[in-house]
Order: sequence, then C-alpha cells, then structure tokens
Amino acid sequence: MKSTLLFVILWGLLPDLQAQQALPVVVVNRVYISDPDLSRNQSFYYRRKEEFHQVLVYDLGEHSGKKAPVDFYVDFLAVRENVKPSYIITVKWKQLQFYNGQTELRSVQGVNSRTQRIENGVTITVPQIQNEYRYNYLVMGLLEIQIQRLKKEGNQLLLNKTEPVKYEYTTQFKATQRMGQWVKPPAAPNPDKPAIFKELLAVYYDDIKKTFTDYFNSPEFTVVVKGN
Repeated sequence: MKSTLLFVILWGLLPDLQAQQALPVVVVNRVYISDPDLSRNQSFYYRRKEEFHQVLVYDLGEHSGKKAPVDFYVDFLAVRENVKPSYIITVKWKQLQFYNGQTELRSVQGVNSRTQRIENGVTITVPQIQNEYRYNYLVMGLLEIQIQRLKKEGNQLLLNKTEPVKYEYTTQFKATQRMGQWVKPPAAPNPDKPAIFKELLAVYYDDIKKTFTDYFNSPEFTVVVKGN
C-alpha cells in the first residue's frame, strides 16, 4: 500500500520535475571591465564576498525558475557541471574614465567656543568655526548589457542595451586641524578605483537585475522559445 501511494505521489510530481528540467539554461558571464586595474580582481561586491555575477545569479533565482522561466548559472559552475546553455548574459563596463578629484570646502559652527575681549573690558563669547573638506570624483563610461542565444549557425543577439554612465563619487566630510580662513585647500589624492567602482555597481545593480528579469518574463522571450 505504501509503495502504491509513493508511486502515485511521484507520478503526480513528474510533470513538475519534467518542466523544471526543461527550463532553458542561461549562463551569466563574469562582468567585463575595461579598466585593467579593476579587471584583474573583481572580488569586491558590496556587503557580499562573492563576485558580481555570483550575486546576480543568486538574486535572479539560480535554478528555481521562480523569478523567470529559466535556469541561471554562473559561467564556471556551468562548465563544472557540464551544463549546456541556451543563452548567455554579459554585463560590460566600457570606456571607463576615473577623473581626478575636486576638493569641496565648508565651514561649520563647532560645539566649542572662545571668549574674546572687546572695548571697555567687555568680553563676548565667539563660537569656534570648524573647517571641513571632502573630495568629489567623477567617473564616466558606458554600461552595456547583452543577451545572446546560442544556435548552431552562430550566436543570435537578442538584447543589446547600452547606457552612458556619469557618476559622482563623494567622500565623507573630514575636519581639519585649522580654524579660520583657509590658506590652501588640501589636494585630492588619486581616485580609489575599487571603492568608486564598488559604489557604482551598487547604484546600477537593481536596474541590471531588472533588465534580465523583465526580458525573460516578456512575451518577446516566449516567442523566441516557441520559435526554437
């Protein structure tokens, strides 16, 4: 009796298992970065230890098919598991330019004050003015998102979305040792490319993810799948 019941349950689950196995496989490649200083080491995604494409695959649902009717794989895992992809995703940061920083100055009233004597022996309390500075860095480039379909006669480009990037990275204000008027503002150091690029990824991440979920849930993709 138990064996019969188990068989019935498995038979009922078989269509779901077959449908899951039949999901198209989408491989997400390692992100391309035009700047050689960054492309050598990409293991710096904010709040995570994984690289960008590993986090993206996880957030896209991996092999669950819950967020899109496809199985998402990281490129090296697809090779390791001998999975044959039907589609390939590529995110490219091209023509990246990191410009020298500009120093921004401001003066704010501090919590301390000093006593100052004026005429006729009268004294007044003068608030201390604290000078602060921060650095602003501009980065420009192109963000290119591609989805390709693998076919025997050659890859077919299904989506090629290119967007100009112009982003300003700003450090936190830092107090100086000097009160009163500035003599010479501190010069901004060279751009911290990993820190700037990590913030850039964080800013554009949701839009990148949405581009893929929107496409693989679109009627356009359904037509592609049915057309084989």
